[in-house]
Amino acid sequence: MFTENQFCAAAKAAAQTYKDAGLGSTCQGEAAFSDAHIDLAWKVYHGGIEAFQQLGDRFEGLLIGGLRNEKDLVSQGAGITKELKGAFLVMNETTRKYGGAILDTGNWSVLVNDSWLLAGVHQQRAFYLASDRRRANLWDDQNNRIRVFTRELVGLNAFGYQFVQHDYPALGEVMTCRRQGATNVDFLAYQGKIAESERTNAWKRLVKEPTPA
Repeated sequence: MFTENQFCAAAKAAAQTYKDAGLGSTCQGEAAFSDAHIDLAWKVYHGGIEAFQQLGDRFEGLLIGGLRNEKDLVSQGAGITKELKGAFLVMNETTRKYGGAILDTGNWSVLVNDSWLLAGVHQQRAFYLASDRRRANLWDDQNNRIRVFTRELVGLNAFGYQFVQHDYPALGEVMTCRRQGATNVDFLAYQGKIAESERTNAWKRLVKEPTPA
């Protein structure tokens, strides 16, 4: 796990790499690697760690997947909906303990999302897939790039996580950590795996189209 100083240093060390990949802005168009936004990302990371530690074994895991509205439910299937947020609760930069399983912040950036995911990885928590792995959920045709959901899957896979089927098949797939050594993965390592996956199209191996009913 990161201390605050280690976290800030790791974020600043990766800043140019993220910017070069077009990932240097927040959802509001602000600089994602300004001191203020790195501090916000730290609060997401640290708040998540505190929540996981408070709940211990009672914390089932985190939920990843594409955001959905009613139109998306028809075109892309299951994902993170308003109902799921209500059922599994959310966490953000204000979380201190007893946080939820879904990241939900108005200050979103790739750095913030990566910070949230690394908090789970550093604690070796399970990640539940709210979306299935069909191509439409992994590749954004309009913008010709992988989706954030794909980024999460690629990173987890690279950090020693594997897909397993939930004990209750209707709940879909889970990614669990199968090897040690991911407890100090940093932003440079994460972005490096993403860049490699994009360059080689390795992300396509994650596609798993639903079986027709």
